[in-house]
Amino acid sequence: MRVAILADIHGNLPACEAVLEDIARSVAPDYIVAAGDLALRGAHPRETVDLLFDRCDSVLMGNTDCYLAGNYLGGAYREKDHWKTELLRWTRDQLGGALLEKLGALPFSVRYTPRKGQDLFVCHANPRNLEESLDPTLDDVAVRRFFSHLDAAACAFGHLHFPYRRRVGRMLIADVASAGIPRDGDLRPAYGVFTFTPRAGACRFAACATRCARPRRPSPRAASPAGRCWSTSWWRRATATTTR
Repeated sequence: MRVAILADIHGNLPACEAVLEDIARSVAPDYIVAAGDLALRGAHPRETVDLLFDRCDSVLMGNTDCYLAGNYLGGAYREKDHWKTELLRWTRDQLGGALLEKLGALPFSVRYTPRKGQDLFVCHANPRNLEESLDPTLDDVAVRRFFSHLDAAACAFGHLHFPYRRRVGRMLIADVASAGIPRDGDLRPAYGVFTFTPRAGACRFAACATRCARPRRPSPRAASPAGRCWSTSWWRRATATTTR
């Protein structure tokens, strides 16, 4: 089983198009998941959300999707005179009532089960909530509190906007980076791929992050960070697995 996961698209339509085209051309996954933060901060929120609902098998909720839907507000979006409040209003107007209602009803997570006891769990920020970041510098004790309740072989998430992976016990966890607003020094849109491979006496999940292979022209409405893309990142050259 192969699952492609893009997260933190943030209304960046050219980057979203580039990622979905690259996934279709280079990955041929069994499933595509959009792991939250779909619309807010980009120039094309409605077009981006429509495309994700059309092309993805699962669309999950992120913290900014909750802000848009009015489920709750976080950070500077709670401040009346902050510029982010105006951005929130503008994005809501672009989306309209029907899409806002759909955003507010999105699921928190999704599971894929290629074999009993070998689930892939996908969420936005962490398995417990939509806000706390799983920073790669967290020590083992701090990280384990997010995963102590989770029965899965692997967990994919976003929220931080840069890729990394590590193990929590036998579980492989990986941040799939950001399609819309990368923060790892490379402005090209990124996504993650989880691949499950059954082997004699072992079950293996491998995760990698990749960059898109096709350049995209920036939108005339906003200068997109999509830019020129490449087909693989340094992380793809390594393989992380969980073995049973």
